[in-house]
Amino acid sequence: MEIKFSLCTNEIHEVEFSLDKIGGIIRFKVDGKIVKKFFKLDWLQTPYVFNFDVGEKEKCNVKIVCEPPLFFAPFRKWKYSVFADGKILKSGEG
Repeated sequence: MEIKFSLCTNEIHEVEFSLDKIGGIIRFKVDGKIVKKFFKLDWLQTPYVFNFDVGEKEKCNVKIVCEPPLFFAPFRKWKYSVFADGKILKSGEG
């Protein structure tokens, strides 16, 4: 699953979030550079919530909430919501 969006008003950043549902690899990219990469091994707790800040002069708080389906989760679409500074920015399935 990949989610791409732009953030902030004065200092615009392109943010990419990718989640490998089978391998458990999660990546956060800001302006094309990987800022965080890790493995998620405890897939039993849902929903999955990821929080991080973007920007230097103008900070934007980002929260991504991913909700997998109950059965065959790695092979089906997940619902997601992206919040920027507490307001919904994007939602969908992927």
